[in-house]
Amino acid sequence: MRRFATILATLLLLLPVVYVLSHAPMWRFQIDRARGTVAKWTVSLPFYRPVEWMIDETPLREPLLRWADLWGVRGRIETDSLLRYRPI
Repeated sequence: MRRFATILATLLLLLPVVYVLSHAPMWRFQIDRARGTVAKWTVSLPFYRPVEWMIDETPLREPLLRWADLWGVRGRIETDSLLRYRPI
């Protein structure tokens, strides 16, 4: 029983990290999938709105953009960030 609890706790701690880190690879996948068609500059991924909020409003912006740079989508994510409505 204790082993099960340890495994469950580990999975529950890793799940949010995997979710956040999957944002840039999903952009890459969406862009690659759109090749051969008229690709939009931004990719609408409603599932990732919390990650987009983190990019826009928290100090995690730079680390997440560096991660996106590894996937070759930093410019697109930065542009998408600028295009989102930000209240003054």
